[in-house]
Amino acid sequence: MNVKKRYLLSALMTCMVLPQLVFGQKESNKALNFKVISDEPFKINKMWLHFQPLTTDISMTNFTLGYGLQANYFATDYLDIRVSFRSTYGQRTDFARNAALSQGTSRNAAVTVDDRRLPIVNDFKRWNIFEVGGCYHIKDDDDKRGTTRIVLTSKNKKIREYNLMDYINVDSKIRTIMGARLGFIGYGSTTNLGVAMRKQNRELKGDDGSVLRPDGSTVYKDGRTSPIANNRIYGNVTSYGFYLGGSYSTIRNVVIKPDRFPNLANNIMFNSYFDLIIAPATKVEDVKVLVNNTPTYIIYDASALKVNKIGWRAGFDIMYNQDYYWAFGGEIGARPTLGKRGMYLAARISMPVFSFRFKGARPASTVGGGLK
Repeated sequence: MNVKKRYLLSALMTCMVLPQLVFGQKESNKALNFKVISDEPFKINKMWLHFQPLTTDISMTNFTLGYGLQANYFATDYLDIRVSFRSTYGQRTDFARNAALSQGTSRNAAVTVDDRRLPIVNDFKRWNIFEVGGCYHIKDDDDKRGTTRIVLTSKNKKIREYNLMDYINVDSKIRTIMGARLGFIGYGSTTNLGVAMRKQNRELKGDDGSVLRPDGSTVYKDGRTSPIANNRIYGNVTSYGFYLGGSYSTIRNVVIKPDRFPNLANNIMFNSYFDLIIAPATKVEDVKVLVNNTPTYIIYDASALKVNKIGWRAGFDIMYNQDYYWAFGGEIGARPTLGKRGMYLAARISMPVFSFRFKGARPASTVGGGLK
């Protein structure tokens, strides 16, 4: 099994196993008395700082594993702000860039011109994505009531009649938010232009008169064609623009005191969203080929390749109103990028997540002592 397949298998296994560990619980069939200590979904922490040790992005232009940073700030009851940045661990987990750079001591990205193998010398971009935006709460209330699941946990090992993952259902307030989203998003990556050329049936013309064909061959300036179709054409794609969309969120922040248990809580914050992405500054960098280790270059015009400047995405985020915890999120969509190459799937795990309370905030903390 090659390195790329091992990384992909590890990412898929993590995404499949994690929900089972988190949500694989069963309802307790034993009667349990409890008292509601607080039920205040509006009194939550104001800021969350995420350290993301594992992010993955599987797209038609690249496949990456990496890390990320994220901040969420509830500026008011009507506005929350989100800033995030994600990148790769290094060259080997940025698979398109690694493929372009790696072949022993020479670059894999190269073309044949006049029967000579010439390297592509673009500064291949490390995959990264940055965004900053806000969500205005069009509707934000806690009039809705519903069932909230609270897991029965205790440091006291004498409670044997309850299993580790038993839970009870509690009637509580549920804060619901319908929001309008607006923000900036920027993206850059190395990608395989040869695949895009074949999909679009496009040629790249050089300033020396030669032409790179979609089948991997080269037509020389004298009209001859390379005997072997072995061009490996890589380049950079960048996209800068804004997103506009909507979201639906639910927030629970309830604390109870069951008999023989410490204070227990459910403080989950779930957000789902859909965005339209418009990126006027989406372009493919021209391909730069070095001629025989001289200061002479052949520049191939990449503007012949079609780009999509409009995309979309649908995603979700799960956070908790706790001072120190974890979070998870994911999305699917089509980025503004090379034509027919925009589809992607992304996931991110935040651990740890630090959150901070300001005036009026109240975290539903489950941290406490054992039985009295």
